[in-house]
Amino acid sequence: MEGGCDRMNKYRFDEALLQCPVCGSRSIGLFETTVNRGATLHNQICKQCGMIFLSPRMTAEGMTQFYKSQYRAHDIESDKPMQWVVEKEQERAYYQVELLVEWVQRPCRFLDVGASSGQLLRMAAERFKCTIIGVEPGDIYRADASRASKVYPDVEALIAASEAPFDVITMSHVLEHLPEPISFLSTLREHVLKTDGVLFIEVPNLYGHSCFEPAHLYSFTDKTLTMMLRAAGFAVAKIKIHSAPKDFGWRNISVLARPSVREYAQRQIFLPAWVKYQRMIGLSGTRHWYGYLYLQARKKLLKER
Repeated sequence: MEGGCDRMNKYRFDEALLQCPVCGSRSIGLFETTVNRGATLHNQICKQCGMIFLSPRMTAEGMTQFYKSQYRAHDIESDKPMQWVVEKEQERAYYQVELLVEWVQRPCRFLDVGASSGQLLRMAAERFKCTIIGVEPGDIYRADASRASKVYPDVEALIAASEAPFDVITMSHVLEHLPEPISFLSTLREHVLKTDGVLFIEVPNLYGHSCFEPAHLYSFTDKTLTMMLRAAGFAVAKIKIHSAPKDFGWRNISVLARPSVREYAQRQIFLPAWVKYQRMIGLSGTRHWYGYLYLQARKKLLKER
């Protein structure tokens, strides 16, 4: 198999975004340049709303080819997900189900968008005794998840099948991959979720995660994730920043949101230098004990105010 650099050189990052995809501001600038999988990635920051996004990025056609041939090539063996991948997804799913038990009432219909090998679906079915359905575009992963439930290749196919609305929709480490996340979330709200249903989302936390990959088109803080959900017509009900399923390491953001009156992202001035500083401090807390202690002390002080 070819090396990572050779593989990524086949893909061109030709789609440049000239304005913020969330608030529309043209006041954008370079936030950070990194190298991942042999590709040089330029992440921009909107100086109005603080959203961080990859630009230039692969075109839609390039992304399709990337997901088909490269994205999870090392995670598959003999046309099925490798055991370590399944075990990792089981650990994450266990934590997420426990969080859902704490945050929501028992659902009757449960949808996981980006179901991967179906571990969250399996645990939700066992814990909630509910109807479970998934959406997973990857053929091999969809075949694996289909052993637990009905799984569609995309949301369009699910809508075309006239499935009844869902009480709970989950999206675990999916939102950062979507070219048009606000439109996608709006479609879920309008056509897939019950009017009194809830949406659970988990994404990497910019302030405590490597974040930047060729397939990660957006990188979130708790504020920018909340802003994007509001722009799609959701109100955030619960939010948690954590390192689960491990106590120490990369940090994620989990959010529970409910349909609301459509609310557009409010513009406010963000200082890129301050965001960079918070990222530097946050990353130190995932790598060194002194950074971790600093973050714990800061969290305690904020709670006491």
